[in-house]
Amino acid sequence: MNITVFESLKKEFSVDGNGHGFCSRRAIARMTGKRLFTIQKLLQQLADQQNVPKTLESFTGYSFNPDQFIPDTLASLIIQHYAFKGSETV
Repeated sequence: MNITVFESLKKEFSVDGNGHGFCSRRAIARMTGKRLFTIQKLLQQLADQQNVPKTLESFTGYSFNPDQFIPDTLASLIIQHYAFKGSETV
């Protein structure tokens, strides 16, 4: 893998002092094979509490700033959502 590509991907993930992982919207889009806009729209649906997929209901009402990283727990649920039902929704 090209070092430049690795460094740019590395910037899309972080771990806080307590060991909790986070990733960017762009990283989630890459992992799901969806467009960034689709991920942003899904996160907005969560914040607005509208048309929330069942697998993501535990994050209903959560809102993230556009530059804020997403907790790994939510990221994994989004990946699971698109792995099993993504072609049916959004």
